[in-house]
Amino acid sequence: MDMLKRRASALLLLFALLLTGCASSSPPSAATSAPSPAATAAPSARPTAEPVLTPEPTPEPTPTPCPHLRWAEGRCLYCGEACAHPAHDMDSRLCKTCGELVPHSFEELVCTRCGAQPLFAHERIPRRLFRPCERAGTVEMFSYTVSDPRLGAEAAYEKQAAVYLPYGYDPGERYDLLILLHGLGGSEKYWLVDFQEYQTGGGDFVFTRHLLDNMMDEGLCRRMIVVAPTFYRSGTVSAETLNEFCGSDEEWLYDYPLDWDPRQFTYELHEFLMPALADHYATWAADGTPEAIAEAREHFAYAGLSMGAMFTYISILPRCLDEFAWFASFSGSDGDMDWLAGRLNSETLRVWPIRFFYNSIGSYDSFLLKHQTQYAQLIEACGGLTDGENAVFHEFKGLPHTYAAWSLGLYDFLPLIFPLPSAD
Repeated sequence: MDMLKRRASALLLLFALLLTGCASSSPPSAATSAPSPAATAAPSARPTAEPVLTPEPTPEPTPTPCPHLRWAEGRCLYCGEACAHPAHDMDSRLCKTCGELVPHSFEELVCTRCGAQPLFAHERIPRRLFRPCERAGTVEMFSYTVSDPRLGAEAAYEKQAAVYLPYGYDPGERYDLLILLHGLGGSEKYWLVDFQEYQTGGGDFVFTRHLLDNMMDEGLCRRMIVVAPTFYRSGTVSAETLNEFCGSDEEWLYDYPLDWDPRQFTYELHEFLMPALADHYATWAADGTPEAIAEAREHFAYAGLSMGAMFTYISILPRCLDEFAWFASFSGSDGDMDWLAGRLNSETLRVWPIRFFYNSIGSYDSFLLKHQTQYAQLIEACGGLTDGENAVFHEFKGLPHTYAAWSLGLYDFLPLIFPLPSAD
Protein backbone atom coordinates (compact mmCIF):
# COMPACT_ATOMS: atom_id res chain seq x y z
CA MET A 1 0.00 0.00 0.00
CA ASP A 2 2.76 2.43 0.93
CA MET A 3 4.55 1.33 -2.17
CA LEU A 4 1.60 2.34 -4.35
CA LYS A 5 1.33 5.78 -2.66
CA ARG A 6 5.00 6.51 -3.22
CA ARG A 7 4.73 5.60 -6.93
CA ALA A 8 1.65 7.75 -7.36
CA SER A 9 3.41 10.75 -5.74
CA ALA A 10 6.44 10.25 -8.04
CA LEU A 11 4.22 10.19 -11.13
CA LEU A 12 2.42 13.37 -10.05
CA LEU A 13 5.77 15.11 -9.46
CA LEU A 14 7.04 14.04 -12.89
CA PHE A 15 3.84 15.26 -14.56
CA ALA A 16 4.16 18.61 -12.79
CA LEU A 17 7.74 18.98 -13.98
CA LEU A 18 6.67 18.24 -17.54
CA LEU A 19 3.94 20.90 -17.36
CA THR A 20 6.43 23.43 -15.99
CA GLY A 21 8.91 22.80 -18.87
CA CYS A 22 6.23 23.29 -21.53
CA ALA A 23 5.13 26.56 -19.98
CA SER A 24 8.71 27.93 -19.97
CA SER A 25 9.24 27.07 -23.67
CA SER A 26 6.03 28.74 -24.91
CA PRO A 27 6.32 32.29 -26.66
CA PRO A 28 5.93 35.27 -24.37
CA SER A 29 2.77 37.28 -24.37
CA ALA A 30 2.53 40.86 -25.69
CA ALA A 31 2.42 42.12 -22.14
CA THR A 32 5.59 40.36 -21.11
CA SER A 33 7.49 41.14 -24.39
CA ALA A 34 6.93 44.97 -24.53
CA PRO A 35 10.01 46.76 -23.27
CA SER A 36 9.67 49.52 -20.74
CA PRO A 37 10.21 53.15 -21.74
CA ALA A 38 13.34 53.26 -19.63
CA ALA A 39 14.71 50.13 -21.27
CA THR A 40 14.01 51.64 -24.73
CA ALA A 41 15.82 54.89 -24.06
CA ALA A 42 18.73 53.51 -22.19
CA PRO A 43 20.79 51.71 -24.85
CA SER A 44 21.19 54.54 -27.48
CA ALA A 45 19.41 57.69 -26.23
CA ARG A 46 18.39 58.33 -29.89
CA PRO A 47 15.31 60.46 -30.67
CA THR A 48 12.58 58.75 -32.57
CA ALA A 49 12.74 61.42 -35.43
CA GLU A 50 15.81 62.63 -37.45
CA PRO A 51 16.81 66.26 -36.58
CA VAL A 52 16.40 69.02 -39.20
CA LEU A 53 19.91 70.27 -40.14
CA THR A 54 20.50 73.89 -41.35
CA PRO A 55 22.48 73.70 -44.63
CA GLU A 56 25.74 75.61 -44.80
CA PRO A 57 25.69 78.63 -47.18
CA THR A 58 27.02 77.90 -50.66
CA PRO A 59 30.26 79.83 -51.14
CA GLU A 60 30.27 82.47 -53.87
CA PRO A 61 32.20 81.29 -56.93
CA THR A 62 35.67 82.84 -57.09
CA PRO A 63 35.80 85.02 -60.22
CA THR A 64 38.52 84.12 -62.67
CA PRO A 65 40.98 87.02 -62.78
CA CYS A 66 41.18 88.82 -66.10
CA PRO A 67 44.43 87.88 -67.87
CA HIS A 68 44.68 91.44 -69.28
CA LEU A 69 45.75 90.13 -72.64
CA ARG A 70 45.47 93.50 -74.34
CA TRP A 71 45.94 96.97 -72.96
CA ALA A 72 45.36 100.31 -74.60
CA GLU A 73 46.31 103.63 -73.01
CA GLY A 74 46.72 101.91 -69.65
CA ARG A 75 43.27 100.26 -69.64
CA CYS A 76 42.47 96.56 -70.17
CA LEU A 77 40.30 96.19 -73.25
CA TYR A 78 38.57 93.09 -71.78
CA CYS A 79 37.61 94.10 -68.25
CA GLY A 80 38.10 97.86 -68.35
CA GLU A 81 40.50 97.89 -65.41
CA ALA A 82 42.84 100.85 -65.42
CA CYS A 83 46.53 100.51 -64.73
CA ALA A 84 48.45 103.67 -63.96
CA HIS A 85 51.78 101.89 -64.62
CA PRO A 86 53.26 103.18 -61.36
CA ALA A 87 56.52 101.28 -61.82
CA HIS A 88 58.31 99.27 -64.44
CA ASP A 89 61.59 97.46 -64.83
CA MET A 90 64.39 99.76 -65.90
CA ASP A 91 65.78 97.45 -68.58
CA SER A 92 62.79 95.48 -69.89
CA ARG A 93 60.28 98.35 -69.41
CA LEU A 94 57.65 95.82 -68.34
CA CYS A 95 55.02 97.26 -66.00
CA LYS A 96 55.13 95.59 -62.58
CA THR A 97 51.35 95.88 -62.28
CA CYS A 98 49.97 94.62 -65.58
CA GLY A 99 52.99 93.24 -67.39
CA GLU A 100 52.48 95.57 -70.32
CA LEU A 101 55.51 96.85 -72.21
CA VAL A 102 55.50 100.51 -71.19
CA PRO A 103 57.90 103.16 -72.55
CA HIS A 104 59.90 105.20 -70.11
CA SER A 105 57.90 108.24 -69.03
CA PHE A 106 60.51 111.00 -68.93
CA GLU A 107 59.97 114.17 -66.94
CA GLU A 108 62.91 116.55 -66.87
CA LEU A 109 65.11 113.79 -68.30
CA VAL A 110 64.25 111.24 -65.60
CA CYS A 111 61.73 108.41 -65.93
CA THR A 112 59.06 108.87 -63.27
CA ARG A 113 58.55 105.08 -63.02
CA CYS A 114 62.06 103.67 -62.65
CA GLY A 115 64.44 106.64 -62.46
CA ALA A 116 66.20 105.86 -65.74
CA GLN A 117 67.70 108.66 -67.80
CA PRO A 118 67.44 108.80 -71.60
CA LEU A 119 70.32 107.17 -73.43
CA PHE A 120 70.99 109.72 -76.15
CA ALA A 121 72.63 108.06 -79.11
CA HIS A 122 76.06 109.30 -80.15
CA GLU A 123 76.63 106.63 -82.77
CA ARG A 124 74.58 105.03 -85.51
CA ILE A 125 71.09 103.72 -84.87
CA PRO A 126 71.02 99.94 -84.20
CA ARG A 127 70.49 98.29 -87.57
CA ARG A 128 67.71 96.03 -86.29
CA LEU A 129 65.48 99.09 -85.99
CA PHE A 130 65.57 99.62 -89.76
CA ARG A 131 64.49 96.06 -90.59
CA PRO A 132 60.88 95.35 -91.61
CA CYS A 133 58.74 94.72 -88.53
CA GLU A 134 56.07 92.01 -88.30
CA ARG A 135 53.76 94.45 -86.49
CA ALA A 136 54.06 97.27 -88.98
CA GLY A 137 52.02 100.44 -89.09
CA THR A 138 50.44 101.82 -92.22
CA VAL A 139 51.10 104.96 -94.25
CA GLU A 140 48.34 106.77 -96.09
CA MET A 141 48.00 110.08 -97.90
CA PHE A 142 45.69 112.62 -96.29
CA SER A 143 44.18 115.43 -98.37
CA TYR A 144 43.06 118.77 -97.01
CA THR A 145 42.08 122.16 -98.40
CA VAL A 146 43.95 125.39 -97.71
CA SER A 147 42.72 128.91 -98.37
CA ASP A 148 45.40 131.45 -99.20
CA PRO A 149 44.54 134.90 -97.78
CA ARG A 150 47.04 136.57 -100.11
CA LEU A 151 45.01 135.44 -103.13
CA GLY A 152 41.61 136.43 -101.77
CA ALA A 153 39.14 134.83 -99.40
CA GLU A 154 37.75 132.48 -102.06
CA ALA A 155 41.11 131.21 -103.34
CA ALA A 156 41.83 127.67 -102.19
CA TYR A 157 44.11 124.78 -103.12
CA GLU A 158 44.47 121.12 -102.18
CA LYS A 159 47.43 119.75 -100.28
CA GLN A 160 48.48 116.33 -99.05
CA ALA A 161 50.29 114.99 -96.02
CA ALA A 162 51.66 111.51 -95.45
CA VAL A 163 50.21 109.97 -92.28
CA TYR A 164 51.72 107.06 -90.33
CA LEU A 165 49.24 105.07 -88.23
CA PRO A 166 50.78 102.70 -85.65
CA TYR A 167 50.17 98.96 -85.75
CA GLY A 168 46.70 98.10 -84.45
CA TYR A 169 45.42 101.64 -84.87
CA ASP A 170 41.93 101.79 -83.36
CA PRO A 171 39.66 104.79 -83.96
CA GLY A 172 38.13 104.11 -80.54
CA GLU A 173 41.42 104.87 -78.77
CA ARG A 174 43.36 108.14 -78.45
CA TYR A 175 46.83 108.75 -79.87
CA ASP A 176 49.56 111.35 -79.52
CA LEU A 177 50.53 113.08 -82.75
CA LEU A 178 53.86 114.30 -84.15
CA ILE A 179 54.16 116.74 -87.06
CA LEU A 180 57.40 115.89 -88.90
CA LEU A 181 58.59 118.40 -91.50
CA HIS A 182 61.11 117.87 -94.32
CA GLY A 183 63.88 120.19 -95.50
CA LEU A 184 64.56 122.22 -98.62
CA GLY A 185 63.99 120.15 -101.75
CA GLY A 186 61.97 117.51 -99.92
CA SER A 187 58.26 116.88 -99.98
CA GLU A 188 55.49 115.40 -97.86
CA LYS A 189 56.80 111.95 -98.89
CA TYR A 190 60.34 112.48 -97.57
CA TRP A 191 59.95 111.02 -94.08
CA LEU A 192 57.32 108.31 -94.46
CA VAL A 193 57.16 107.19 -98.10
CA ASP A 194 60.54 107.64 -99.77
CA PHE A 195 63.61 105.57 -98.90
CA GLN A 196 66.72 107.45 -97.73
CA GLU A 197 70.45 106.81 -98.00
CA TYR A 198 71.71 106.02 -94.52
CA GLN A 199 75.43 105.70 -95.23
CA THR A 200 76.45 108.09 -97.99
CA GLY A 201 77.96 106.49 -101.06
CA GLY A 202 77.37 102.93 -99.91
CA GLY A 203 73.98 102.30 -101.44
CA ASP A 204 72.64 101.79 -97.90
CA PHE A 205 68.95 102.68 -98.18
CA VAL A 206 66.44 102.58 -95.33
CA PHE A 207 62.83 103.58 -94.57
CA THR A 208 61.93 105.84 -91.66
CA ARG A 209 58.61 104.02 -91.24
CA HIS A 210 60.54 100.85 -90.32
CA LEU A 211 62.31 102.82 -87.59
CA LEU A 212 58.92 103.97 -86.26
CA ASP A 213 57.53 100.42 -86.40
CA ASN A 214 60.38 98.89 -84.42
CA MET A 215 60.72 101.65 -81.85
CA MET A 216 57.01 101.42 -81.00
CA ASP A 217 57.03 97.62 -81.08
CA GLU A 218 59.97 97.44 -78.67
CA GLY A 219 58.47 99.99 -76.30
CA LEU A 220 61.19 102.54 -76.95
CA CYS A 221 58.60 105.27 -77.42
CA ARG A 222 54.86 105.81 -77.23
CA ARG A 223 52.55 104.58 -79.98
CA MET A 224 51.72 107.70 -81.94
CA ILE A 225 50.44 109.10 -85.20
CA VAL A 226 53.14 110.77 -87.31
CA VAL A 227 52.14 113.32 -89.95
CA ALA A 228 54.54 114.57 -92.62
CA PRO A 229 53.23 117.67 -94.45
CA THR A 230 55.08 119.99 -96.81
CA PHE A 231 55.77 123.71 -96.57
CA TYR A 232 55.48 124.09 -100.34
CA ARG A 233 52.17 125.53 -101.38
CA SER A 234 51.55 123.14 -104.26
CA GLY A 235 52.59 120.03 -102.36
CA THR A 236 55.19 119.20 -105.01
CA VAL A 237 58.70 120.47 -105.60
CA SER A 238 59.77 121.55 -109.07
CA ALA A 239 62.99 123.07 -110.36
CA GLU A 240 61.16 126.33 -110.96
CA THR A 241 59.92 126.38 -107.39
CA LEU A 242 63.40 125.77 -106.06
CA ASN A 243 64.89 128.49 -108.23
CA GLU A 244 62.21 130.94 -107.18
CA PHE A 245 62.64 130.04 -103.53
CA CYS A 246 66.44 129.79 -103.44
CA GLY A 247 67.65 132.14 -106.12
CA SER A 248 71.01 131.73 -107.79
CA ASP A 249 73.10 133.13 -104.95
CA GLU A 250 75.23 130.55 -103.14
CA GLU A 251 74.44 132.33 -99.87
CA TRP A 252 70.68 131.89 -100.24
CA LEU A 253 70.43 129.81 -97.04
CA TYR A 254 71.31 132.91 -95.03
CA ASP A 255 69.01 135.20 -96.95
CA TYR A 256 65.86 133.25 -97.75
CA PRO A 257 62.54 135.13 -97.54
CA LEU A 258 61.58 134.70 -93.88
CA ASP A 259 58.43 136.68 -94.39
CA TRP A 260 56.91 134.21 -96.82
CA ASP A 261 57.05 130.40 -96.45
CA PRO A 262 57.44 129.98 -92.68
CA ARG A 263 54.49 132.21 -91.88
CA GLN A 264 52.39 130.70 -94.66
CA PHE A 265 53.12 127.18 -93.42
CA THR A 266 52.32 128.20 -89.86
CA TYR A 267 49.05 129.69 -91.04
CA GLU A 268 48.19 126.47 -92.93
CA LEU A 269 49.18 124.36 -89.94
CA HIS A 270 47.11 126.36 -87.48
CA GLU A 271 44.03 127.07 -89.56
CA PHE A 272 43.67 123.96 -91.75
CA LEU A 273 45.95 120.98 -91.17
CA MET A 274 45.69 120.57 -87.38
CA PRO A 275 41.88 121.01 -87.33
CA ALA A 276 41.52 118.52 -90.21
CA LEU A 277 43.74 115.95 -88.47
CA ALA A 278 41.89 116.33 -85.16
CA ASP A 279 38.54 115.81 -86.89
CA HIS A 280 39.67 112.82 -88.95
CA TYR A 281 42.01 110.84 -86.68
CA ALA A 282 41.78 109.54 -83.10
CA THR A 283 43.86 112.18 -81.36
CA TRP A 284 43.47 113.56 -77.83
CA ALA A 285 41.65 116.62 -79.18
CA ALA A 286 37.88 116.31 -78.82
CA ASP A 287 37.42 118.02 -82.18
CA GLY A 288 39.18 120.38 -84.56
CA THR A 289 38.35 123.64 -82.81
CA PRO A 290 41.23 125.81 -81.55
CA GLU A 291 40.00 125.36 -77.98
CA ALA A 292 40.02 121.55 -78.19
CA ILE A 293 43.48 121.48 -79.80
CA ALA A 294 44.87 123.86 -77.18
CA GLU A 295 43.44 121.70 -74.40
CA ALA A 296 45.21 118.66 -75.87
CA ARG A 297 48.52 120.39 -76.70
CA GLU A 298 50.43 118.09 -74.32
CA HIS A 299 49.72 115.34 -76.86
CA PHE A 300 51.01 117.21 -79.93
CA ALA A 301 54.66 117.64 -80.99
CA TYR A 302 56.55 119.29 -83.84
CA ALA A 303 59.93 118.38 -85.35
CA GLY A 304 61.72 119.32 -88.55
CA LEU A 305 65.01 118.87 -90.37
CA SER A 306 67.16 121.57 -91.99
CA MET A 307 64.66 124.14 -93.31
CA GLY A 308 61.94 122.46 -91.25
CA ALA A 309 64.26 122.84 -88.25
CA MET A 310 64.70 126.53 -89.00
CA PHE A 311 60.92 126.86 -89.08
CA THR A 312 60.96 125.74 -85.42
CA TYR A 313 62.86 128.88 -84.46
CA ILE A 314 61.35 131.24 -87.00
CA SER A 315 57.67 130.44 -86.80
CA ILE A 316 56.56 127.37 -84.87
CA LEU A 317 57.89 128.28 -81.41
CA PRO A 318 56.72 131.91 -81.46
CA ARG A 319 53.33 131.24 -83.10
CA CYS A 320 52.19 127.69 -82.27
CA LEU A 321 52.67 127.24 -78.52
CA ASP A 322 48.93 126.85 -78.13
CA GLU A 323 49.09 123.74 -80.36
CA PHE A 324 52.34 121.97 -79.42
CA ALA A 325 54.22 121.32 -76.18
CA TRP A 326 57.19 119.36 -77.63
CA PHE A 327 59.66 120.64 -80.24
CA ALA A 328 62.73 119.39 -82.08
CA SER A 329 65.20 120.99 -84.46
CA PHE A 330 67.39 118.61 -86.48
CA SER A 331 70.31 120.47 -88.08
CA GLY A 332 69.11 124.02 -88.34
CA SER A 333 68.17 127.28 -86.64
CA ASP A 334 67.62 130.85 -87.69
CA GLY A 335 65.99 134.11 -86.68
CA ASP A 336 66.42 136.80 -84.08
CA MET A 337 66.90 135.11 -80.71
CA ASP A 338 66.19 138.27 -78.72
CA TRP A 339 62.86 138.66 -80.50
CA LEU A 340 62.07 134.95 -80.07
CA ALA A 341 62.94 135.01 -76.35
CA GLY A 342 60.81 138.14 -75.92
CA ARG A 343 57.88 136.31 -77.48
CA LEU A 344 58.36 133.22 -75.29
CA ASN A 345 58.76 135.34 -72.14
CA SER A 346 55.61 137.34 -72.81
CA GLU A 347 52.59 136.97 -70.57
CA THR A 348 50.58 135.74 -73.55
CA LEU A 349 52.82 132.75 -74.26
CA ARG A 350 54.01 131.90 -70.74
CA VAL A 351 50.67 130.17 -70.14
CA TRP A 352 51.81 127.54 -72.69
CA PRO A 353 54.96 125.98 -71.19
CA ILE A 354 57.47 124.20 -73.43
CA ARG A 355 57.70 120.62 -72.17
CA PHE A 356 60.87 119.83 -74.14
CA PHE A 357 63.00 121.42 -76.86
CA TYR A 358 65.45 118.99 -78.50
CA ASN A 359 68.30 120.12 -80.80
CA SER A 360 70.89 118.07 -82.68
CA ILE A 361 73.31 118.43 -85.57
CA GLY A 362 76.34 116.65 -87.08
CA SER A 363 79.84 117.83 -86.30
CA TYR A 364 80.58 118.12 -90.05
CA ASP A 365 77.46 120.19 -90.73
CA SER A 366 78.05 123.71 -92.05
CA PHE A 367 75.20 124.96 -89.81
CA LEU A 368 76.84 123.67 -86.60
CA LEU A 369 78.27 126.94 -85.27
CA LYS A 370 75.13 128.94 -86.01
CA HIS A 371 72.86 126.32 -84.46
CA GLN A 372 75.01 126.02 -81.33
CA THR A 373 75.24 129.78 -80.91
CA GLN A 374 71.56 130.51 -81.36
CA TYR A 375 70.52 127.65 -79.08
CA ALA A 376 72.78 129.02 -76.33
CA GLN A 377 71.42 132.55 -76.85
CA LEU A 378 67.83 131.35 -76.59
CA ILE A 379 68.48 129.29 -73.46
CA GLU A 380 70.14 132.26 -71.77
CA ALA A 381 67.35 134.68 -72.65
CA CYS A 382 64.26 132.49 -72.28
CA GLY A 383 63.02 131.89 -68.74
CA GLY A 384 61.00 128.84 -69.75
CA LEU A 385 63.94 126.83 -71.12
CA THR A 386 66.70 125.22 -69.04
CA ASP A 387 69.50 123.23 -70.65
CA GLY A 388 69.64 119.71 -69.25
CA GLU A 389 66.08 119.83 -67.95
CA ASN A 390 63.59 120.67 -70.68
CA ALA A 391 66.09 121.50 -73.43
CA VAL A 392 69.16 119.78 -74.85
CA PHE A 393 71.68 120.17 -77.67
CA HIS A 394 73.54 117.19 -79.15
CA GLU A 395 76.42 117.14 -81.60
CA PHE A 396 76.83 113.91 -83.57
CA LYS A 397 80.50 113.25 -84.21
CA GLY A 398 81.49 112.72 -87.82
CA LEU A 399 78.07 113.30 -89.38
CA PRO A 400 77.37 115.94 -92.05
CA HIS A 401 74.07 117.51 -93.16
CA THR A 402 72.47 114.17 -94.09
CA TYR A 403 69.69 111.75 -93.20
CA ALA A 404 72.04 109.84 -90.88
CA ALA A 405 72.06 112.85 -88.53
CA TRP A 406 68.36 113.66 -88.91
CA SER A 407 67.18 110.10 -88.26
CA LEU A 408 69.50 109.93 -85.24
CA GLY A 409 67.89 113.09 -83.91
CA LEU A 410 64.46 111.53 -84.43
CA TYR A 411 65.65 108.38 -82.62
CA ASP A 412 66.68 110.53 -79.64
CA PHE A 413 63.56 112.70 -79.65
CA LEU A 414 60.80 110.07 -79.81
CA PRO A 415 61.43 108.52 -76.36
CA LEU A 416 61.36 111.97 -74.70
CA ILE A 417 57.91 113.07 -75.78
CA PHE A 418 54.41 112.24 -74.54
CA PRO A 419 54.85 110.81 -71.02
CA LEU A 420 51.92 108.64 -69.96
CA PRO A 421 49.03 110.82 -68.77
CA SER A 422 48.35 110.59 -65.06
CA ALA A 423 44.76 109.57 -65.82
CA ASP A 424 45.89 106.29 -67.42
